Amino acid sequence: GSLDSDQLGKSLRYAIERGAVLTRLEETQRIAHIGSWEFNRRTDTFTGSTELFRIFDFKPERKTLAASELLGGENPFSIFGELHESAFLLGESEIETEFLTAAGERHFVFLKCRRDEGGDTLYGIARDVSERRRGEDLRKQHEVAQQAARMKEQFIASVSHEMRTPMNAILGMSNLVL
Repeated sequence: GSLDSDQLGKSLRYAIERGAVLTRLEETQRIAHIGSWEFNRRTDTFTGSTELFRIFDFKPERKTLAASELLGGENPFSIFGELHESAFLLGESEIETEFLTAAGERHFVFLKCRRDEGGDTLYGIARDVSERRRGEDLRKQHEVAQQAARMKEQFIASVSHEMRTPMNAILGMSNLVL
């Protein structure tokens, strides 16, 4: 079969619109710090979004990789192995964990994936929660510092009271003697 000009035009418009939608999706993921991935165990392929690879500070030459290339060895993606096993078994799995980037920076990430109805493919998201975790750590440190300041004030007040009581007695007795 040959394509007429109307079918060709529709296909071209569809391809352009699809490209625009994918561009908007990638920009939305970048803004929200959420990456996505797909893993197919039958074909052993792992496909990740640009934001997913940015979160993990990983610069692949292509977006679709053999899972064995990515999930084995010493790299941040090794945490996906256990997550995938659990999702294939239970249908869904999630974890919040920390990892070190290639630059040695500590990051925190929330990962969640779900098995498709066919049972061979997982679809997942990765959310960079490093800023939230750092905020929680700072809040905890602030609370500890406030508690230490309160304890210090209580100690000084107690010591001050304990020193004033005998001093008042000595001053009172000295006034009686004079």
